[in-house]
Amino acid sequence: MESVVRSGILYKGVDVKSGHYNIEMESVKENLEKLLGSLSVIKGVKAAAIGSPDGLIISYQGSQTVQDDVLVAMTATMVRSAEGATESLKESLPERLILETKQSKMIVKRAGPKALLSVLIDAEADLGLILLKVDTAAEKVAKLL
Repeated sequence: MESVVRSGILYKGVDVKSGHYNIEMESVKENLEKLLGSLSVIKGVKAAAIGSPDGLIISYQGSQTVQDDVLVAMTATMVRSAEGATESLKESLPERLILETKQSKMIVKRAGPKALLSVLIDAEADLGLILLKVDTAAEKVAKLL
C-alpha cells in the first residue's frame, strides 16, 4: 500500500497494482491546511501561508489582521529579487529569507518549484525552533505539490 495523487486528490492506502482505493482520502488542500495548522500553533507564530512563485495564494492560516493575498504577493516579489541578486553575485540561490522588524519577523522558504512558504512570527519568538519547523514543512509542501 502507498499514497497516490490523482486529480489533486491524495489517496492513501492505494494498492497500485489492482487500483483499489481504501476509504481514507484527503485532498491536497486539506493536507496543506493541516500543515499550516501545525505551524500556526507554535508559540509566536502569527500567520503562515503557502503561495505560488507568482504570488497567488494557495493556502493560509493566521490572524485576520494579516492580509493573506498581500503577504503572499510580497513574498513572491522578495524571493524573485533575492534570487536575482544572488544570481548576479554568482552565488547559489538563497536557502531562506528572513525579514526583521521591531514587532515581527517573516521567514520565507521555497517549497519546491511550485510554492513558497511564508511564516510571520513575533519578534521574540524562538527563531531556531521555527526555522527547523519551516524547513520540515517546506519539504512536505514540495512533496504534496
